[in-house]
Amino acid sequence: MKNKITLVLVFLLIFVLSCAEKHEAVKKFEDVVKTLQTGDVERASREKELKIEPETVEVYSEAYKKMTYKINRSSVQDNEVIINVTMKTPDFNGLVGEYVEKLSPLSVQMEGKSPEEKKAEEVKLMKELVKARLSSPDLKYLERTFDVTYKKSGDDWIIDQSSSKDYIEMITFGMLKVN
Repeated sequence: MKNKITLVLVFLLIFVLSCAEKHEAVKKFEDVVKTLQTGDVERASREKELKIEPETVEVYSEAYKKMTYKINRSSVQDNEVIINVTMKTPDFNGLVGEYVEKLSPLSVQMEGKSPEEKKAEEVKLMKELVKARLSSPDLKYLERTFDVTYKKSGDDWIIDQSSSKDYIEMITFGMLKVN
């Protein structure tokens, strides 16, 4: 009888711990990634943690929809939260070079156009390249497990970019390697 009560208490404790409230930094991380996955251009450009230009979110929105993640665990130590994540994103390594290669011949055609018109043409070109890469049967994915670190800054939790380089590389689809 004692063993049954102990077993029930252990299961109850596990249940209570698994239902525990998520830390504010973990919620913030999830909110940022979900904002990217939904392609919410307005919210992503307003989100102070992302600081992403609306055109950039628009260009990569379909790629962000293919991004997946799983939080493996998180730990809190004083004013620091470490979130261990496994993330999978499309691999766009080499896309910038391809973009520059295709943009060079267009520069002559864009002479005399306003900066807004030039930017619209550049966004259109990048969207076409992203769409082509995503629809390719040879599309490769990056998949990594890494830590994302948030630090307390006043009343807010801010991502520590210097110790979250893998995260930055993953949300830029391998195009931005941070050393």
